Amino acid sequence: MNHYNKAAQVYNNTIFYMSDTDYERWYLSNILKYLKLPPKSKKPINILDLGCGTTRTAELIAEYLDYRVSITCVDSCKTMLDLNRKPNCLNLVCDDILSFVMQLSKNSANRVLMKEVIHHLDITTIPSVYKAIYEALEVNGLFLTCTRPHKINYPFFREAYRKWQQHQPPHNFYVSVMRDVGFTDININQLSFPIEISRDDWINFIQQRCWSTFDSSEFSDDQLNKGIEEIKSEYKKVNTLKFNDEIIFITATKK
Repeated sequence: MNHYNKAAQVYNNTIFYMSDTDYERWYLSNILKYLKLPPKSKKPINILDLGCGTTRTAELIAEYLDYRVSITCVDSCKTMLDLNRKPNCLNLVCDDILSFVMQLSKNSANRVLMKEVIHHLDITTIPSVYKAIYEALEVNGLFLTCTRPHKINYPFFREAYRKWQQHQPPHNFYVSVMRDVGFTDININQLSFPIEISRDDWINFIQQRCWSTFDSSEFSDDQLNKGIEEIKSEYKKVNTLKFNDEIIFITATKK
């Protein structure tokens, strides 16, 4: 994605993706919990991390499991993949998710992770992606999707809310497709983490266009600047912004 070729330059320095923060530790603990990854396992663990970005999450999982794991990290943006620290247990693949999963062998993985990426897929391809994941999983294999709600409470400008909802389907859509392709044991957990950030740092986050919501294909420089002025006006008496980041963890098990 052209967007992430640009965003990669600042990605790991933004509020939601900085290393060694309470937020990162909270997020990782829930991924480990919902992927049901024990610190020690007698059975080999093969994980597919689809849309892995910088591979930071995969690296943390590998560290937690003391590297007794095989993780295939797939992302279509080579610039993002190049930011990884290259632990030996990570197999990096530069490919789009649809073409990659269509080549998977049956029963070749016991865990699949899609973190903050499902909304980037063409919605018409999601049934094919989910079916291929279902076929690739072993019996009792687990598929975890981490996504955000269709309606959010970030301090955006008005048009950004509309763009967000345009590209972020309600999570029930994903659940419905999971059931259609064969998943029967599906669980949904929506958790929140309290965020505090200075107004200026939040505006800088938006200006950096880290999230695709603010990509240049969505907002020109003039449109983005106009939106930022709207935020400044709305929060002119507020130095620190406080809101909850809502993450939806959807687990689907192949029975």
